[in-house]
Amino acid sequence: MREPAKVSGPAAERVVRPTVIVIGVALALLVPLALLGYAATALFLVFGGVLFAILLRMLADRLAALLPSSLEGGALAIAVSLFVAVIWLAALLYAPRISDQLDQLVDQLPASIDHFRKQLEGQPWGAWLVAKSQAALSEESKAIDIGGRLFAYLLQGTGAVLIVVFLGVYFAASPRLYLDGLVRLLPFQSRSLARNALVTAGRDLERWLVGRLLAMAFVGTATGAALAVMDIPLALLLGLLAGLFGFIPYVGPLLSAIPAVLIALQQQGVSSAMGIVGLYVAVQIVQDYVLTPLIQQRTVSLPPVLTLASQMFAGIWVGPIGVTFAMPLTVVLKAFVRKLYLEAYLGDHGADTDEPRSRAAA
Repeated sequence: MREPAKVSGPAAERVVRPTVIVIGVALALLVPLALLGYAATALFLVFGGVLFAILLRMLADRLAALLPSSLEGGALAIAVSLFVAVIWLAALLYAPRISDQLDQLVDQLPASIDHFRKQLEGQPWGAWLVAKSQAALSEESKAIDIGGRLFAYLLQGTGAVLIVVFLGVYFAASPRLYLDGLVRLLPFQSRSLARNALVTAGRDLERWLVGRLLAMAFVGTATGAALAVMDIPLALLLGLLAGLFGFIPYVGPLLSAIPAVLIALQQQGVSSAMGIVGLYVAVQIVQDYVLTPLIQQRTVSLPPVLTLASQMFAGIWVGPIGVTFAMPLTVVLKAFVRKLYLEAYLGDHGADTDEPRSRAAA
């Protein structure tokens, strides 16, 4: 057999050089994206620490205004101590009941899901849906029990919360140190603009966080009280879940309603389950059309499509942590677009749509 002719000289250079350039550019683009994909979870946890730091600084600033001047320097320590004391007191009062109800939830969910599956199999379309869903599950995933999954998710969530808390305390202790360090990474002529954008984003996050916490408190209290009146088992735990999942707009209420509906369906029948669905829908209607407009007069508002799109992209990119922090991250990006693009680049210094209406009226 004849060996293939070897290309050398200028012809080889014309072939090799573009190939090397293409490969180099591809690696230069793909490697950072791959690394960023692996580091995305860590970046979102750091952002969660920033959110918690904003909450602590907000409490510390309110305390500093009430304390004597000699104690203003310890306002953050007092705020952290109060936060820990409230958590400890709540755990002391409610942890045994919540723990018992969590054990019951883990025990009841498999039976509730099995009951729901049998109800579906009684309908032609339901049997088809069950068959398709079972075919999509791998044998390995079928072997994993629900209790084990819940324990794994709880363990991961606890670790993430601890990381966010520790980062938040450090950020809150020296916010100017980290802000100055971040700004100094930029060219000198851009530092003033960047600092202004970061400070604006921080203020928007503070206002958004206040509104979100108020909405969560309403959803958790209203849902738990209504479930208790309806004599639904585990009302305290289900109300707590509804409040916590309220941090995630649109997706959170749907996730928090699933265990309540399944338990009601198994223990009290279809009519009770439909009543639970109606309850969750009613709570969301009151939140979306009564409470939220009142809150947004003094906080930050985001278009629903923008919120859902950010949750979708963050969920695909990172997973549950991305969905959790998608909305506050969108608040930051919106502030950056307003300060860096609309005002600094385009020169559009129109009315700030995120300013509280009461302040604008004043």
